Order: sequence, then structure tokens, then C-alpha cells
Amino acid sequence: MRRADRLLIPTVLAMAIAACSAGGGQDPLAGAALAGGGGQDTVTGPAPAVDPAPSSPNPTPPAPPAPEINNKALAITVDNSPEPWLTGLSPTPDADTKGMWSAPVDWPLVAIHAAMLPNGKVATFGTPLGDTLAQAARLFDVWDPLAGFGAGSHSTVLNANNVDSFCSGATLMSSGKLLVTGGNSTLDSVLLDVTNQSVVKNPQFSSERWYSTVLSLADGRPIILGGGDYYNGSAYKNPDWYDDGLAIDVTDGVAMTPEVYVEGSGWQLLQGATSRGAFGPDLNRYFYPRAWVARDGNVFGLSSDNYWRLDPNANGGQGSIEVLGTFHPGISETTLPNIGPTSSAVMFAPGKILQTGGNGYTNGANSETDFAYDHRTTSSARATLFDIGDGSIPTIVEKTSMTHARQWHNVTVLPNGRVLANGGTRIANYGGTTAVKQAEIWDPARNVWDEMSGAARVRVYHSTSLLLPSGAVFTGGGGVPGPVSNLDAEIFYPPYLFERDNGSVRLAVRPTILSLSSRQLTYGSSLKLQLDRNEQISEVAILGLGNVTHANNPGQRRVPLTFTQDDFMLEVEMPENGAISPPGFYMVVVLDAEGIPSRGVIIGLAGNPT
Repeated sequence: MRRADRLLIPTVLAMAIAACSAGGGQDPLAGAALAGGGGQDTVTGPAPAVDPAPSSPNPTPPAPPAPEINNKALAITVDNSPEPWLTGLSPTPDADTKGMWSAPVDWPLVAIHAAMLPNGKVATFGTPLGDTLAQAARLFDVWDPLAGFGAGSHSTVLNANNVDSFCSGATLMSSGKLLVTGGNSTLDSVLLDVTNQSVVKNPQFSSERWYSTVLSLADGRPIILGGGDYYNGSAYKNPDWYDDGLAIDVTDGVAMTPEVYVEGSGWQLLQGATSRGAFGPDLNRYFYPRAWVARDGNVFGLSSDNYWRLDPNANGGQGSIEVLGTFHPGISETTLPNIGPTSSAVMFAPGKILQTGGNGYTNGANSETDFAYDHRTTSSARATLFDIGDGSIPTIVEKTSMTHARQWHNVTVLPNGRVLANGGTRIANYGGTTAVKQAEIWDPARNVWDEMSGAARVRVYHSTSLLLPSGAVFTGGGGVPGPVSNLDAEIFYPPYLFERDNGSVRLAVRPTILSLSSRQLTYGSSLKLQLDRNEQISEVAILGLGNVTHANNPGQRRVPLTFTQDDFMLEVEMPENGAISPPGFYMVVVLDAEGIPSRGVIIGLAGNPT
């Protein structure tokens, strides 16, 4: 049971003390707006001089010693303004063990794509505003969690270049801009700059990139993997038609050669890394390949049935790739393997990837009577650990299966290192009684899935799930096409947000980061954190900001950090290099002795210490 009777320093008082204490120094931001759970930072300076009070012939006796206070404010004060949708929450009787869901709230568009931004806001896109039919993503909705769900919480950024980013990929650049790649405009990518409310078009790809994956390499360069001509979902039926044996895939309809992006010079083919086994039409391997940077700097990936590693720097920068093996031989109504692009996976710890659900090659039928699609497969509940350790050769271990079989679900690593699975459907892309509304959380230490409370809406194909700085999880989208078309969103509140006190459940008392030494860190440097109270911290971790679509979230990873504690102060060591944490943006969280996480504070990580 979580203790509720701890002696706390009121947050408001602590923040007031921090704002008036000596901090010194301007934080060297790298051109990107950063926020800790939303809001703006305050850079503190020396307190103004105050004339001493005149002496008195009858001085007042000294007061007894005051309780210990926290007056060690660092350079940057964190805005800990609470989210309206969290502070007014009335917990359910079992929220401390099952979590709980918000009621559905209206959303301006179908959130087929969702990305956490460095300023604490969330970009979603996928359809025109208010439209549940058009597959066209020519604008971005930007939501501010600190503004709640009411009027003024959303803004719209138009794409003046008319690039259609429906079914695209995305990654955050070190500049803080969101690189959005491919989609219905198969040869185009754009940079979304929320600070300037602008969208800039980039040079074109060499190959078409609908349904592709993009992620940042250890040196910060984005690499794009897979994809093809738009609406090419039946390539698996006649795969030989799509391969002419050439490295350049312009006429193939499927992109089997990766490309890397260098800002200012555009996209460059890695002609040494062409691979039909990793990105080909067979079993729709080109559909959103699952991929992560490994500790050796290579890229490890899962493509439907195969797993592989790619060296982007081999052969004089032309790259190389090796298919390491076949995970499962193909979909099956007997063994129900967790393969295919209908599965979901996440790097929940360094070098550890959990692959869940699936058993399908495409979005398939929307119902038993929908004959527009013929791919009707029963979903998998299986969960598998790919442990790539310090390299990119995996050890594969079967883990406890999920409680519910799922296709087109999402898995999300939480601040405490556990993995949330939500949404999906037990058969193809059906809704109704085959949809899975119950969430569940996997605990790696116990290898157990704990069933959570259920959502109100069906979230299947084209749904999204995104960790917020508050520790809650945004879920949205679903449909276009599908058994639903959801112009709404829901928030899942994990159990760690609650505690039980004398039989009743309330919002948990959580550690709070009041100030920090810098927002922009280099590899191997130290970050100092000021906490709101002198309480033992059990862990500090960073989590990559998520960007999710089609059950694929390549940006998210969780990395525990080494730290020392001196009462209210922590000194945290940043990762040594970009292979551990690729350049970009992360939420730093601290967890107390009972594993309760603070709100996340967003930091940038890039470069080497000078």
C-alpha cells in the first residue's frame, strides 16, 4: 500500500523559494522550444540585495529552528502547472490497481498519426478537420495538454506545399522540427516547425515511401526504411512482380533500398543495403518495418517474419545489411504467431524489444460481411523478447502471452519501465465484440500481464497511443477505413497516478522536479535536478518522445541513468553516445522508493561534451 502520510513541502512554497534563489546562467538551447510537461521555463538569477532592518533596542528572541527547506534552485525553473484534465479527476474505486480512462473527448480530426513535440504539445494528423472519410493529411492539429480539452486548446498548422502525409513516418530532428516522410505524397517529406507555425518541403526521395519507417541514427541522421507506392497493400499476393533486381526501386512499387537524410543536401540512397528479405513485397515486409538503433550503432529491425541488422556506414557510406533469421515462417490459424505489420513492438529497456500480437499482413476485413478485403486472420496474443544486448544479434525469448489477442493495437513503454498494450481486435480489423477495449500492462520483472480497465471507444487500425509528460497516455484515432471513424480521443491514467488512503483512492503524491541545470545536454555530461522534497529516489530514466502510427512507434525507448543524490539534489549522468540514445528529445523522470514517477521534463540530447 502506498503511504499517504509522508511529510511534504508544499509545492507552491518550494517553487516560490526556487524562483527567488540564486541560479545563474542562460541555458544553451539548441534552437528548439522545450517544456516540462508543457509551459515555459523561467531562468532564475541572483536575488536582489535587501537593506538590513534597523537595529532595535529590544530585539525579538530568535525563533526556533525552521524545518529543512529546499533553497538550492538551479538555473532553470520547471513550470509544473497541472493539466486541468488531471487535477479535477475523481478516481474510480480500483484506479490504483486497474488505472482508469477519461470519457471520450471531441477531436478535430481522426488522429491516425500522433507525435510528442519538444514544447510539450502533441501534433496529430490524418484527415481534414471534421472529416471521417477523406484519407488526406495536408494539415497538422497541435494540442496543448495544459489547456485541457476546451476552446483554445487546439491550433492548426496548414501545409502550404499541399504535401499529403497520410500513412507517412516521422522523427524529431535535433533542431526540434518534426520530419514527416512519405505517405500519399510518396516522394515527398516535410519539416513541421511548430514554433514558427510553418511546414517546409524537402528534396524528394529516390523511391516511393508510402507506409515507410523513419528513425534517427546514432549520429542524428534520419534513415528511411521500406515503403512503396501508395495503396499497395496486396503486394504480398504477387511479390515477384515487384522486384526487378535493381538497387533503385522507382519502377518496382516497393522500396527495398534505404535512404539517409542530410539537412541541406537531401536524401541519399544506401545502395549497399538493398534487401528484399528486409524491405520486400513478400509478406508485406516493406509495411512500416520495426527498427531501432542498437548499442553497436547498427540498426536492428523486424519486418513481418524476418529480423535483420543494417550498418549505415559500411562500404564507404553505401551501407550493408544482413538478414539474421526468420522469426516465424508466416501467419497461421493454428500457431497464431506474433508477426506481420499488424503487430506492435517497443524498446522498453536498452537493447530489449518486446514484440506483441499480430498474425496479419495487411489491415484486412472490417467485418464478417465486408468483402472489400479478403485478409481475415485470427489475432495473436503472443509476446516475444528480442534481447540485442550490446550489439545487434538478438537472443529471442518467448514471454507470457497477453491476456487478449490483438491486431492493430499499440504498445507503449511507461515511465516505470512497464509496457502498456491497448486497443486492437481479435480478428482482422473487425470491431464490435471482437474489438479489445481492455488495456493491460506487462511487468518485465514478474513477466506478467495485469489487466487494466477498459476504454469506451474501439481503437483498431489507424489508432494511436502516446505517453504524455504527465505520465498519462493519449489514445486516439481508428478508422478511415474501418469499423469505426473516431473523431475523439481518450486519456488512460495508469495505476501509478493513484494511491489508496484509508480505503479510498486519490491522486498520488509524486516526486516533483523543481529546477534543472540545463535543457540541452551532450553525451557524457551531467544533469543536475532539484526535487521538491528530501526523499529517496530509486531510479532516474529518460524516455524518447513518441511518434506513432499504424502500431509503430520507433522513437520511443527507455534508458535508465546513473545518478547520485544529496538530499534534494540529484546529479545524473547522460548516456555516453548516440547508440544508447540517438540525438533528439527525451522526457527525464525520477521515481521514488515506491516506483512512483514524477512528471516528465523534456530535454534535448545531442553532440559530445566539449
